[in-house]
Amino acid sequence: MLPKISENPTSTDCLTQLRLHATASTQSPLPMAVFFPPEYRCAAANAAFEELFRSDYPVVGKGLYDILPETAAEAIPLFEEVLRIGQPLTIDDVARTARTPGGLKVRHYSVIISRLHNEMGYGVLLTIIDTTEKVLAAKQTEHALDRAEQSSREWQAIFEAASQGLAVVDENLYIIAMNRAAAEILGVPEDEVGQKLEPRLGRSVLHHPSTGEPLKSEDYPAKRAARGEYVLNFPATLHNRAGRAIDVLISTAPVNNPPGYPRRFIITWQDVTALRALERAKNNFMMVVSHELRNPLQVILGILKLVPNKGGTSGYPSEMQNYMSILENQVRHLSSMVNEILQGYQLDSGRLPINLRPVDLVEVLREAMAPYLIKNTHSWICPGPDVGKIPIMGDVLRLSQLIGNLLSNAVKYSPEGTTIEVRLSTDGSNAFLKVLDQGRGIPAAELERVFEGFYRPANVSDWVSGSIGLGLYISRATARAHGGDLWAENRPGGGTAMCLRLPLLANRGTSQGQPS
Repeated sequence: MLPKISENPTSTDCLTQLRLHATASTQSPLPMAVFFPPEYRCAAANAAFEELFRSDYPVVGKGLYDILPETAAEAIPLFEEVLRIGQPLTIDDVARTARTPGGLKVRHYSVIISRLHNEMGYGVLLTIIDTTEKVLAAKQTEHALDRAEQSSREWQAIFEAASQGLAVVDENLYIIAMNRAAAEILGVPEDEVGQKLEPRLGRSVLHHPSTGEPLKSEDYPAKRAARGEYVLNFPATLHNRAGRAIDVLISTAPVNNPPGYPRRFIITWQDVTALRALERAKNNFMMVVSHELRNPLQVILGILKLVPNKGGTSGYPSEMQNYMSILENQVRHLSSMVNEILQGYQLDSGRLPINLRPVDLVEVLREAMAPYLIKNTHSWICPGPDVGKIPIMGDVLRLSQLIGNLLSNAVKYSPEGTTIEVRLSTDGSNAFLKVLDQGRGIPAAELERVFEGFYRPANVSDWVSGSIGLGLYISRATARAHGGDLWAENRPGGGTAMCLRLPLLANRGTSQGQPS
């Protein structure tokens, strides 16, 4: 049984005693108040408590239901429990909407309920500690940990799902982590984590793809990475422990750990065996095209040139001569396409020969234009005979093909009877050649793409045929091999301008320019 408590705890004598009892707590920054049963009226409270539960009336003398109407029903059983057992009770993370200078805000508190005993009997001392910052910091930490765990799970999923072989190793080449693709490429089980990398490779020996010679141990990408070197797409042939020969691209990079952390780095192996096989098949095909297709075409052209080109009893009838002419044109067209394919292959493999020597660009242009001027399908505006020489360093054969392709495109992609203009100019450092037609032009979004291999503009298929999309690709590569460039512009009135820039002989290596 609890000791009997005064029936009139709010009398002057009682209040005086309580206030004297609470003097030590009055100046405390923690909100503190004393309550007595059975109504649990507030007998004393410090300024911090009054401030926390600020209202239009003082809290002293008010019942718990007046001060804390929303929680009084839950608090009173706790008060009685503390009075019964005599031990303090702490309730953590009590959320309350409090009035602050910035408005209503949710604050978090820890509430300590202690038993108080004085001349008046037994009561409870309520002490409130603001833990908002602590709670928010804990929640932020928890949220950050959740995000870190989620990020870790995502990266782990990416690591495992990557088609490239990925491994994390330390500076002593011990495997920290390895995905399934790496285990397959290396020919080892997936549980090799914690083992040293080199012994796990077994018979795996890297060979340089060009020479076929085994790499020296110190040149292995992993060894180079351990020395702090970056390695990007190092091509090699790996003979793994399972006995397979795999063509790979190896890359390594250090992991940027904070100072004091162990040094680690990432190794990636990209299996390019299928790609290399495709390249070998392409090379074999190009050899077949070169020897088994181009040579017979040249033989056919040679024979066609020997066919008599006059009628009468000693020659072929005129109708047969027409057939022969058509046949020769088609063979030439097919031969030109084969040559374009071969040149495109030579460009891709870096084997297109360019033999530079001093040449006159004007002379090369006139020789390239001659076959087109006699066809009378278009009107031509060309540089006059008074144009002086424009000396450049060039390969006559390649430049003739380049200019011929620009002229051929102008003829193919503009209606018959329209005008094609050819302009020549210099700016002191470069020579500029422009071929302007009155055709449909090129969609603005495709002005750059027309120089890609095997690309044709979207508006070209219904009005021109016989193109495989390599001409401009080869032409730009040729221009750049000469130190120049080639680009396309749409003319304001319609049509296309193909613009060629080549450095003048006396100014090779100077800055690029634009035609005036």
